[in-house]
Amino acid sequence: MLKQQLRLLLAVVAVALGAGCQVRTELVIDVQDDGSGTVEVAVSLDPDAMSRVPGLADELRLDDLTATGWEITGPAVEDDGYTWIRASKGFASPEQAAVILAELTGPDGPISGFAVTRDRSFARTEYGLTGVVDLTGGLEAFADEQLAVALGGVPLGESVAEIEARIGVPIDEAFTFRVAARLPGELQDTDAPAREGTAVVWEPRFSDAGASSLSATSELVRTRTLSLGALALVAAVAAVLVGVVLPVLAWRRRRRLRPRGRHGAGRYGGR
Repeated sequence: MLKQQLRLLLAVVAVALGAGCQVRTELVIDVQDDGSGTVEVAVSLDPDAMSRVPGLADELRLDDLTATGWEITGPAVEDDGYTWIRASKGFASPEQAAVILAELTGPDGPISGFAVTRDRSFARTEYGLTGVVDLTGGLEAFADEQLAVALGGVPLGESVAEIEARIGVPIDEAFTFRVAARLPGELQDTDAPAREGTAVVWEPRFSDAGASSLSATSELVRTRTLSLGALALVAAVAAVLVGVVLPVLAWRRRRRLRPRGRHGAGRYGGR
């Protein structure tokens, strides 16, 4: 049921696109220093789409999502004039992030293989994000036929070319899909084509020749740990000086100052 309800949320995309409306969909992954974070899925519809699906708020019954930790906001009109539906869920570890991301569309959906990694050493932590987005399956990748029927949507299963011919514009103009990721520290490597503030952003398209593999890595250097390590090293050196070197120097000094024999000369210095 959980995966079905998440698919219902994304199925709004198929219904609205089938009607020739403007749709924006976003997947945002926000990772914190300790490996926790949030996953958010957001779908927005333009005013024309909302006029075509006036019962959207009533049709999207997402009780199972809220019962399993997802927080739902909307449908609500935001500053851009679009009506947004947002579902977000927190994770306590990279392993939990992978489980949540796998819930989004199931094993056969357009989002797969996502994983978050965190590898910590003495004063550095490396973070990573990988995943695959495959839109080559067309709208069927997002489709849920029961929701399409409930909302009066057009039949699903059309090819991208058929949809474009019917709505009169390239599907990539009607549909925007974005994946954004925020990783702690300084970005080290990514195949993301764009950055927005601290986030790296990918925009896979239906017209892509194949699946899009996403990856990003970052590194966080803990300067406080390095400073404490330097202080500890100084303290260790000082301890060696106080406990070993200084006593040896004092002993040698005392030996040099010790009074010599009766003849005032050493073994070979007397006459």
